[in-house]
Amino acid sequence: MEQTQVITKKKFYRTKWFWILAVSIFIGTMASGGNDSTSAVSTNTGTSQIDYVQSVGENGYLRNGSDNVLVSVSREALSSLTKSAIANDDLGIAQIIASGEAFSVKSETKVLVINSPSAGVREIRIIEGPMIGKSGFVPMEFVKKQ
Repeated sequence: MEQTQVITKKKFYRTKWFWILAVSIFIGTMASGGNDSTSAVSTNTGTSQIDYVQSVGENGYLRNGSDNVLVSVSREALSSLTKSAIANDDLGIAQIIASGEAFSVKSETKVLVINSPSAGVREIRIIEGPMIGKSGFVPMEFVKKQ
């Protein structure tokens, strides 16, 4: 009896390299000042001007200095993601992403701020792009004005 081998293609988001890239982008973002609120302030002729979205109901764009932004599906997942990034726990970040507690969107994705549950955190709904309609939590500094 001859055996036939069935080769199935994994979806791109289930491959090891996708998760390594996603985790690397997130860690790079956090290491480059993603948690530093001064990174969201720009100076213009000697006066400070905040360039991130502050109010519920405002539209903004996800930006963190890389090609992709990780969005957590809950405040708890955002907290875990942040703790893992601070601890340089690549495996912890990969597990959060693999479990579906966070997902990635392209930088410059248009969002609506739907809640401000705590200082420094914004709940957003994606209003353009392939993930339209999904919501999640990001650091306030990631939601920028146009």
